[in-house]
Amino acid sequence: MEFGNVAFDVFREGSRALAFESSPQCPLIIGTIGIPLFLAILSFSRVGLVIWRGPIVVVAALSSFSLPATMLNLFHGLETSAMVLLWHLTAVFVFTSAAAFLFKQRIPRMLYDWLAL
Repeated sequence: MEFGNVAFDVFREGSRALAFESSPQCPLIIGTIGIPLFLAILSFSRVGLVIWRGPIVVVAALSSFSLPATMLNLFHGLETSAMVLLWHLTAVFVFTSAAAFLFKQRIPRMLYDWLAL
């Protein structure tokens, strides 16, 4: 859907549709809302986390960081769809990669005890 909006904006406005706008609050909001969601999803999938840690962490991270990015589209101030894709997809990718890297290597002991594994 968003890619269609980008194509429509480029068709309607030309190269002005790809103008860069700064939006540093997008990754901040996505991270602030996504991290508690990520921990909640991990707490719901304790058994799966023991059996299949890598995919469970990646799916939980993608789910929890994509939800605030999608909800942010409803109330967003950026005019161009290309900037929404840039800020939101980059933030989701960075947070998911960080979570996968941190949890794939080892679960911190405090979180391990919290999840009662």
